[in-house]
Amino acid sequence: MNQSEALVVEDTFGDPQWSGNRFVQGQLNIRFYAGVPLVTPEGTRIGAVCVFDTRPKKVTPEQIQALQALSRQATALLELRFWTEAAQEKEQRLRIVEKSAKNTSRQLKVVQDRMTALAESSTDFIGMCDMQGAVFYGNPAALAIMGIADFDRFRQTPLPEFFFPEDRKVIDEEFLPKVLREGRAGIEIRFRHFITGAAIWMDYHVFLLKGPGEEPLGFATVSRDITAQRTADAALVESAKLAAVGRLASSIAHEINNPLEAVTNLLYLIGQDSELSQSTRDFVQIADREVARASQLTSQTLRFHRQSTAPTRIRPKFLFAEVLNLFHSRLQNRRVEVIQDYGKDTWLTCYEGDIRQVLNKMVSNAVDAMPGGGTLTIRTRKVRRWSTGDEGVRVTVADNGTGIAKEFLGKIFDAFYSTKGIGGTGLGLWISCRIVHKHRGFIRAYSSTKARHKGTAIMLWLPTELAATAGEQWQT
Repeated sequence: MNQSEALVVEDTFGDPQWSGNRFVQGQLNIRFYAGVPLVTPEGTRIGAVCVFDTRPKKVTPEQIQALQALSRQATALLELRFWTEAAQEKEQRLRIVEKSAKNTSRQLKVVQDRMTALAESSTDFIGMCDMQGAVFYGNPAALAIMGIADFDRFRQTPLPEFFFPEDRKVIDEEFLPKVLREGRAGIEIRFRHFITGAAIWMDYHVFLLKGPGEEPLGFATVSRDITAQRTADAALVESAKLAAVGRLASSIAHEINNPLEAVTNLLYLIGQDSELSQSTRDFVQIADREVARASQLTSQTLRFHRQSTAPTRIRPKFLFAEVLNLFHSRLQNRRVEVIQDYGKDTWLTCYEGDIRQVLNKMVSNAVDAMPGGGTLTIRTRKVRRWSTGDEGVRVTVADNGTGIAKEFLGKIFDAFYSTKGIGGTGLGLWISCRIVHKHRGFIRAYSSTKARHKGTAIMLWLPTELAATAGEQWQT
């Protein structure tokens, strides 16, 4: 390591300096040695590249040159590793010195070559541009994230085009100047998908590229797609809001029940008055029916919010009756005909609140798929699961609505995937799937967009009796 040139020992036994070395006398039995030091561009010796054999040898100048070339390659790779790690540290501060365009181009080529091997296999967005914002490198993950098919288009795209127009001012006026001052900076910002135009939230980290003289050559980024994470955070916030609204609705429903009971009693007393005219008596009966319906809705609101702590034995048609009553107005307004076909002796032992939530989602999606009206079919049957022989109930909710395209059908149970655009969170069927799995059942979707057979059917199978582990949290 202390040599400035190659160290060659053609025969260690004949060299007094080496004949007593433990690697010569020991198990390795080294008789020939040739080594070249690893020297960083700053002149620091950090190791050596060496070859040895158990027989004496002579080396040619060409072999020495090859060993030196190997040393330079090893040093370059070690420098790349050190440079990549050091670029992530906040304390790194870089000086800015102007240099000629020709020298800058040459230095950028060196940096590009060093980064390529590491970046090609990364799943993060890795890219580089010069000081004027002209992009000259992007790894395969960067092209995939942006929806760009080939590197030429990626390279020909000016840096500002990668960002949403609303975010470009922040990049130009605040973010890049900070990178120049401090050597690196990070921000969460939106990239623009080149095919769909959708926003891609990125954890955007940029650091300054420098030459041997510490002069700035350009910018490099190692960024991560955090769109799913931000969507999850937003969904959790929305879920918390819905939970708060649910508690508020439950509280209001509870308070409304008290005056409704009083009104019901008063209407009963009024109806007992023998002096009432027939028309007035008819009005009282109508009012009594409407109050009874309002009371039923508030009771269902309370049941939907309260989660049962123990499984309940119940017929599916009773669960559907409550769900359909909640959708009564929507079904009428959309002119949706409901066909109900409940098999005989179909019972379930389930966590009632959970399964009611699943059925509610199935009916809601079916109604949404028929904006111009249609037929909603609900069917239950006792069936055995063929793979295990367990007894259970198959529940099918089908519509003749718009249908789901084949390429999207396999994704509808994935978290945060929605066919409703901004109107859906993509969590309803995902949660439903987990609830069904918690009950040791399964759920399937079938759909067609063909004109003669358009529509969707969601089928779930639930065991008649719950397994002992069904009460465990489904997240586990």
